[in-house]
Amino acid sequence: MAQAVNIPWPNFVAFNGRLTTATFQTWQNYFLPLTVLYAWAVYLAYIQFVGAPLLVRPNIEAVPRMTCVMYLQRQDNSLPPYFFLGHTKARATNAPDEFATDERDNSLCLDYRAQMVFNAAQFGNPPLPEAARIWDERMRETLFEVLPGVTAPLLPVEDFRQEVFAGMANDPIIQNLLQALIPIVPPGFPGPVDNLKDLQKLLVAVAQVSWANAGTPMAWPSPSNMASTLRLKRPLTQEGMETAINDLINAQIAGQNDQQLAPLWIRLIKLYIIPLIFVPPSIPPNPTFEAGKYAPHAPGMVVLVNALAVGLHTAYSVRLNIKLRRVVQLCRGHRTPGLNSAQEIALEQKWITKFRRNVTEDYGRCAETYPASAISELFWNGPDAYNTADEGPKIRGFALQTQVIGKGAAELRLLDQVFDTNQLDQMSNDLLVSAYRLPCAQFCRRMLPVVQMRTTPQELDDYDDDLVNHVAKTVVLPPY
Repeated sequence: MAQAVNIPWPNFVAFNGRLTTATFQTWQNYFLPLTVLYAWAVYLAYIQFVGAPLLVRPNIEAVPRMTCVMYLQRQDNSLPPYFFLGHTKARATNAPDEFATDERDNSLCLDYRAQMVFNAAQFGNPPLPEAARIWDERMRETLFEVLPGVTAPLLPVEDFRQEVFAGMANDPIIQNLLQALIPIVPPGFPGPVDNLKDLQKLLVAVAQVSWANAGTPMAWPSPSNMASTLRLKRPLTQEGMETAINDLINAQIAGQNDQQLAPLWIRLIKLYIIPLIFVPPSIPPNPTFEAGKYAPHAPGMVVLVNALAVGLHTAYSVRLNIKLRRVVQLCRGHRTPGLNSAQEIALEQKWITKFRRNVTEDYGRCAETYPASAISELFWNGPDAYNTADEGPKIRGFALQTQVIGKGAAELRLLDQVFDTNQLDQMSNDLLVSAYRLPCAQFCRRMLPVVQMRTTPQELDDYDDDLVNHVAKTVVLPPY
């Protein structure tokens, strides 16, 4: 008997369960009929929206493309296998005034499905290393990219293009800090300091004065400082930046308070603002400045930058912590509770989509997405849970073309008597299109190795072996 489970999103119901007897643990006798029945029900559910007037014709095109089942035979064959069903989300209306709402819902469902997979990847036991790496990288890059962003803590949805470190010229706290730490403005610095770029220009001018006072002046004009926005990717700074940002993100996920986050922010700000001055390859040999390398920190610079970082954090900690929380939230695809305005929802969705960067890696478009996460160890905690690394590559699955099943079953009544593989093959012949569908190359076959830890091409091919090699099919399968 299968138990219905309502996933907290419109137009999606998944069925999962375990077989009650060992005799029906076959693709032919159980999983195929179950999935056909599910695809049939999905088709009927989508072609007509609830409450539609009788005169409104069903939209037979607006149905999910795919319906999928995944199943895992357990090591003890006397125990019933795990299985899970899912389908894609599709536009389900032919009313023009509902198109915008459907497009928004499609996008939200995409992110919700992706969230399911990445939560399983990040917090499963054990986590899935490849998916967790992608998740971490995306969040790290996003946090770094918008580091100067998010000034407005008052709106439910921040505009991440606004700057945190802005308006310093009119901020008495920052001006008093600069006056205390750099009482004499270096010659040649035009001033004032109004943002981070101005501050870094000031620090470069301070470095020039410090080296001149030490008797080793920078003997080249206009020293070039490494831009802060490049410091996550440049070899000189990449490791330190990645570590600092990862520590902040992990602390936020762990629920640490603002006081615990403070030293982590200060370390990141120091890495962000300290001058990194490139020595031109054309300068004469110099024991202090090696040609083609980065100059060492000027005398007193590390102490100065430490004090500046503490002061900047003190002045902007509220904005920085809001930004950190929001980036972590939106990168995980978690919407803000209580948003009612369509404009706010759309704006937040825009940032979620931008922060996810590559929807292909989100794996949110596949019928396999829900089953891939739901059959994972994250959902099967307990004495009979399985180890993902050992059992993940043993999971089997296949997909059906929902529209083909629905047309054959609901319209042509081709499945009234039986729906085994022979009947599906006959129906495919009648309709001149296969009822089956292979995992798509762009999304599903990229997702399955990651979430099921399939490390070899053979393990990937094993996923749909039942469908490819053990099913009667006269009509050629659609390609991956």
